[in-house]
Amino acid sequence: MKRSIRACLGEALGNGIVFNDFYDDNLSQRIDYSPRWASYADDYVTMCLRQVRAWEHEWSGRRARRTRIPAFDDWLHLTGNA
Repeated sequence: MKRSIRACLGEALGNGIVFNDFYDDNLSQRIDYSPRWASYADDYVTMCLRQVRAWEHEWSGRRARRTRIPAFDDWLHLTGNA
């Protein structure tokens, strides 16, 4: 999930900014914001949070194991956004 969150935010912000440490020299670089990919990132992160909450509230270990969070690329294909 960590890799997928970084990937979707990287697509939204561009320039690989999510893989850099946020020092002054990195923050001064231009961020290429993409509204389309930002929307995908918002939808993906929302889905991840919903799935984590569902997993957290399952009282049965067997039911909790059924909770799935697809990788970002897989999610794009599943939703038809690829």
